[in-house]
Amino acid sequence: SNTFGCTDSVKKSIVITNGPNIGLIPHDTLICTIDTLKLQTSSTGNFIWSPNYNISSITNANPLVSPDVPTTYFVSFTDFAGCKNTDSVFVDVKPFATINAGNDTTICALDGFIINTISDALNFKWSPTTYLSSASIKNPLVTPLVPSITYTVVGNIGKCQSQDQITIRTVAPPKVKVGKDTLV
Repeated sequence: SNTFGCTDSVKKSIVITNGPNIGLIPHDTLICTIDTLKLQTSSTGNFIWSPNYNISSITNANPLVSPDVPTTYFVSFTDFAGCKNTDSVFVDVKPFATINAGNDTTICALDGFIINTISDALNFKWSPTTYLSSASIKNPLVTPLVPSITYTVVGNIGKCQSQDQITIRTVAPPKVKVGKDTLV
C-alpha cells in the first residue's frame, strides 16, 4: 500500500528443495578387497568426504576408494550459491566371490529348467551359451535338446572371481499304457 491508501498484491510460487542434487553414483555397492572404486557425482561445487580412509582425496568430486573392510563414505556438498546437502555410499567389501550353480539335475526332454545359482557375484558369464536364455544373468533358463550338457559359470566381484559347473541331463517323457477298454 502507499500513502494515498492504494493497495495491491503480488503472488509468486517459490520451490524449496532439500538441497542441491549431488547425483552420487553408486549408492550402495560391493567390491573385492583388491579393487578400487570410483565414487562419482554429477554436480559442481565443493565436496568434503569422510572418513579419510583409503580415499584418494577428501575434496575431489569423484574420488577413488579402496577400503579393505565395509565402509560408509559420507559426502558434504556445497554448491556455488551456498546451498548444502549430504549423501552417503556404503561400500561392502568381500575377500573373494562365491558361486554355487546347484546340483546336477535330470529333466524331461523339451522341458525348461531355471538354474538356481547362489552367489554374491555381481557379473556372470555362462559357457557354453547353447540352449540358455541368457549367458550373463545369475539364473538363466536352460532348455537343452541334447541328452546331457555341462555348463560352467564364472562369477565376478570386480577382479575377484569364482566358478562352478552344473550338468543337466534330459530323458524322454514316460510312455503311458492303460490297457484295453473293459466292461464292468
